[in-house]
Amino acid sequence: MADVWRFTRQSLVVLADVTGKNPNVFYELGLAHASGKPVVIVTNSLEDVPFDPKGLRILGYDKQNEAWGAILKENITPALKATLDNPRPRHASDIFRSRALGAPQRH
Repeated sequence: MADVWRFTRQSLVVLADVTGKNPNVFYELGLAHASGKPVVIVTNSLEDVPFDPKGLRILGYDKQNEAWGAILKENITPALKATLDNPRPRHASDIFRSRALGAPQRH
């Protein structure tokens, strides 16, 4: 846990995949929020986000799509850039709303 806390404090932004509702991931996500780090949440299902996702930076991916890994990889870079450019937005930016789970993907 010392490493997790150290890496969280040293990070500029935290990327957390909450797919599967892993308690360790939520603990680490809590550490990130408590330390004021901007966070990008990634999930295969919005049902795995146990809080109101409105206004959060959430990227969805669909494992039923053969290109899900490439699509997610393509979306992570602009998501992280948008987060670093505006670490404390009042609402989720267009990058996240347009790429939310279930939104049509261009591929």
